[in-house]
Amino acid sequence: GLWFLLALILVLYFLVVFVIWVPEKQKLFQEDCGIPEHLKGGMADTLLFRVTMTISWWKSVCMSQPAVAPFPKWQGWPQLIITAGSWISLL
Repeated sequence: GLWFLLALILVLYFLVVFVIWVPEKQKLFQEDCGIPEHLKGGMADTLLFRVTMTISWWKSVCMSQPAVAPFPKWQGWPQLIITAGSWISLL
């Protein structure tokens, strides 16, 4: 009945994705066209990369706060150094 039809649709979907779509994407990412890997997937990959980098930057800012908090006189420059150091570690 209905469950069989839903299972058949699900199986066909995974068949299409893993037999047709994945090999096409593998060819795209394996060719050398001078585009960085994180941008080869188009707008979706670019957006995902930028969101990930933004979250990483905010994480580094938030993680630097406990290191700066015990030193009230240092509230300006250590935070910049710690944040810059975390950016360097992402590269």
